[in-house]
Amino acid sequence: MNNELCIGRLVWNRPHYVKDPGTGRRVSRLNPPEALIITEVLEHRIIEGEPWEQVKGRQWEIDQDPRITAIKATRFWEKKGQIHLLTDLLRCGTCGGGFAAVGRDYLACSAARKLGTCTQRTSIRRPVLEEAVLRLT
Repeated sequence: MNNELCIGRLVWNRPHYVKDPGTGRRVSRLNPPEALIITEVLEHRIIEGEPWEQVKGRQWEIDQDPRITAIKATRFWEKKGQIHLLTDLLRCGTCGGGFAAVGRDYLACSAARKLGTCTQRTSIRRPVLEEAVLRLT
């Protein structure tokens, strides 16, 4: 079981994991609220009494805001980004690392851009690369 320590409560069984058939990767999904196992752990509280109640009241007010409700209703966090022709297929010729999007239309070695462990700092426009690959096939 998974747990999450909250201020004053211990919450178990929050996510479960399923395999995405498109990518083969394991992804987490939240269990329904009725499946959660919640234990009060008062000795873990950092804030006692009135300030705690004020904060919780304010959080509830924010949660009831129509804008917040509309955002949560979209469940944007479950929507996948656009998959491009060469997603998960490109490898750097220098280090063998994967490629990542750099800006809107460019791809570059992620080890060079994010980790700094590769010397290949050149990026290439995605449409140019995709066109070149399609011409070869």
